[in-house]
Amino acid sequence: MLELTDQSPLSLTFDWASDLANAQIIETRISARAGSAWETWRDLCSPQTLSPGEFALLQAHAEPRRTLHPASALPDLTLTLAPGEVVHLELRAPGQPSLPKTNLRKQFVDWKKRMSGISR
Repeated sequence: MLELTDQSPLSLTFDWASDLANAQIIETRISARAGSAWETWRDLCSPQTLSPGEFALLQAHAEPRRTLHPASALPDLTLTLAPGEVVHLELRAPGQPSLPKTNLRKQFVDWKKRMSGISR
């Protein structure tokens, strides 16, 4: 884990081993309005009840941004983190399943249903 103490952006460059040449990286980034709806909710004057449009907007901004970096991009992959951002990198070997087609909220609801059936 790396924690920044100042407000300067951070740039990271990765030097990948040659045996990872066919791998892919899935980047999941949480920042204001992409994985965090806090700023949007605050911009809406912190409503205690939401209209359907406000709810949809907050839900959209709660989804993190995902980027798939192909194998050809790996040798030169550089990430820049602004203050307050979080980045999760997943190294995926060739042939592994692609990213899920459903959003994280739906995955969690489905998982919770499956788990509740197991615990009974």
